Amino acid sequence: MTDQFLTTRDIAERLGISIKTAAAWCRAGRFPGAFQVNISTGRGRAWLVPAGDLENFERPKIGRPKEADDG
Repeated sequence: MTDQFLTTRDIAERLGISIKTAAAWCRAGRFPGAFQVNISTGRGRAWLVPAGDLENFERPKIGRPKEADDG
């Protein structure tokens, strides 16, 4: 079976986020199999993420953690 890889644009479209956010999540290690490749157009590097990494992906929580109620 051949692995299918997604770009940050693909991830952004599927998750409804920006491409910059998808790249930041790659850098942060949120997609364990993500890796960078050189782009032949001379525009730098691009992230590739195995499609399977999105199957069990959980979005990071937004905002500050709730404080414990000391009661």
